[in-house]
Amino acid sequence: MSTPYERIIEFLDDDVKRQDLKDSGVYDRRIQRALLKWHRKFMWSRDSLEEPVPFTNQNLNIQEIDLRNFTRFRFLRYVRDYDPNAINQTTEPPTQGVAGKFYAETAPETMLDYFATDKDYVMYRAGEILRLRSRFVIKNVIVGYFIDPLLNPVINISSWIAELYPDLIAAEVKVKIFGDLGKDSELKTAQMELAECADTLYSHNVRIALQ
Repeated sequence: MSTPYERIIEFLDDDVKRQDLKDSGVYDRRIQRALLKWHRKFMWSRDSLEEPVPFTNQNLNIQEIDLRNFTRFRFLRYVRDYDPNAINQTTEPPTQGVAGKFYAETAPETMLDYFATDKDYVMYRAGEILRLRSRFVIKNVIVGYFIDPLLNPVINISSWIAELYPDLIAAEVKVKIFGDLGKDSELKTAQMELAECADTLYSHNVRIALQ
């Protein structure tokens, strides 16, 4: 069975037929750029991960998280209080670990409330450092965040878009290549193909709330 990378290359070989661009790495670089572009177009639920974070000192009500420690971190989604030892009775069978309250992101200057006491379950960003504060001791949290796809090495790309919609990525690459080569007819066809593939991607992965 072919890999997502191999399927994208097959689509390009079918229509572009430029071995020189393939051998020089142009295909590969365009594939990487196209994947990054499409993953960053939307906060896809498929790009969301959830990771428990235990703190070394579990006797503090102020803690810090270095977001650079999360692999391919793109955007913070949420932080929740977490008890890894509690039993979740809502699952069948019951599972270990229960997530609690969400931390509300706020500005550093608003970390004190009207009565000059510390707000509860709040956090703020300071560069790549996320600072949490609560009236209670903070021992463990769960961090939800969005990631970028794995692009290197290109032959081993890890991307649900590449896996499920290789024709979309190939069409994106063809639009760029045909545009650079000045092949107007092929460019128009590739643009139409890209629009159709994009419609499929959005219709299958963006949930529309009906009033």
